[in-house]
Amino acid sequence: MGVHSSRLWLDTARLSSTRLPGGGTEQLLRADYFEMEAGPMAPVSLPDHCLLIPLQPDAAAGLQRRDGRQTPLDLPPGSMVVMPVGAVCSWEWRAPVNFLLIRAHPERIQHFIQGDLRVLTVGSRLDGSNVLQDPDLRDWALQMKIALEEPGPGQAVLFDALARVFVVTLVRRYAITDDAPFAETGGLTTERYARLLDYIDRRIDQPLRTPELAHHLGMSDSALVRAIKQTTGITPQALVMRRRLDAAKTRLRDPALSLGAIAMATGFADQAHLSRSFKSAVGMTPSGYRRQKLN
Repeated sequence: MGVHSSRLWLDTARLSSTRLPGGGTEQLLRADYFEMEAGPMAPVSLPDHCLLIPLQPDAAAGLQRRDGRQTPLDLPPGSMVVMPVGAVCSWEWRAPVNFLLIRAHPERIQHFIQGDLRVLTVGSRLDGSNVLQDPDLRDWALQMKIALEEPGPGQAVLFDALARVFVVTLVRRYAITDDAPFAETGGLTTERYARLLDYIDRRIDQPLRTPELAHHLGMSDSALVRAIKQTTGITPQALVMRRRLDAAKTRLRDPALSLGAIAMATGFADQAHLSRSFKSAVGMTPSGYRRQKLN
């Protein structure tokens, strides 16, 4: 039996979240569903955190090769393969296998964890793992697959909600959130970081300058700049801009709100300022983003 070419098998997904209305770069997770015959699959390396989750009722068995190392696989229902960013992986299945390939872009996931969950992570309990046993994640993956195959009103919204539950479950169970490394290196603890985001969000329609943010946390301006840089990799004003843009994205989903009203509500000088900042960060205009999300 011939080897499934990596490019060909990646293109043979029966279902994909990229085909949903508005599917693309803004999705928290990408999910592709495959039905593969027994035999080898060509190596693939992806720039994402990935989980390969078999969904058939019986076990999936075969071999995995990851970065030149071969290991046998015996995956009962509830088991899944962990694929680190950039790892070169291939599989050889003893029998046909149906699986959902979950892909999470590192920067997008970090943005969600830090921005939406307000959690600072220092690592993952999945680092170094090859196989994960988690029936709950498998159940959520199955629900995502069902959402992909049943078109109708709210399909994209349903998939997005399931993807968020999936990621939150991963974070709650496997993220390492010890504050010590941040505190020891001059960064913010999770509690202080959450306080800062709360302060920004409550005043998102107002000018927010670094001295004001520093005063709220009882820090000097320079200490705050260093702490935020150490914690998030960006400056205080870049963090404020990120929150303004996130707030604008939420409001753009409401067709009753004008762009001018959204600009005022999220602290931009005017509609033109919103449009310039939005296109620079997101790669499309606010109107284009709205059309995509309301499609």
